[in-house]
Amino acid sequence: IANGQISGRKLGSPLTDFGRQVLADGSWKDRDCYDNYRGVTKDNKPLRSSTFFIKEGNKLAGMLCVNIDGSRYFALSEALLELGGVSRESSETTSALGAFPSTPPGPTAQTAGTEVFYEDAEEVIESIIREFCEKFGATSASRLTQSEKVDIVRKLNEKRVFMIKGAVTQVAGKLGISVASLYRYLSMINREKSSGETSQA
Repeated sequence: IANGQISGRKLGSPLTDFGRQVLADGSWKDRDCYDNYRGVTKDNKPLRSSTFFIKEGNKLAGMLCVNIDGSRYFALSEALLELGGVSRESSETTSALGAFPSTPPGPTAQTAGTEVFYEDAEEVIESIIREFCEKFGATSASRLTQSEKVDIVRKLNEKRVFMIKGAVTQVAGKLGISVASLYRYLSMINREKSSGETSQA
């Protein structure tokens, strides 16, 4: 890792949900990179991100990830617009001036969604659990109902968090359930998913 202060990443940080998605869907097999998609740090700082695949034959040996903090350039564009007496609204509707986005543009491919960078797996888990607690008006995850806890597990599963070593134990502890119960939730979620895919076939 070089200039890790940009993304907040450090040695031992978990693979992002985008990275796990690429591994799961095998999209790396048909392309060499995803470039210029939107990344976001844990404190919501926008980044322009690119991921290049390092291949050895038909195997993925690694991923080289480059993240650029373009905030200074967006700030400069805002200053230039202000200096010219042009508001953001008018700049976005005037083709002669073009638009100066406050955040990097979206992904260049459907698979590349916004990539969020966390320092460790626990931050990913806590972020999602906190989001659901606020949604359901609970002061802590242990106060959520079983169906609400299943919703959290479903969201974590969609983000492939359980591919991270030790994630099952961490999630079970934060939800106040046993590891066996969490595996039961996952089994139920996978059955629902399989049933849905079968009905669509």
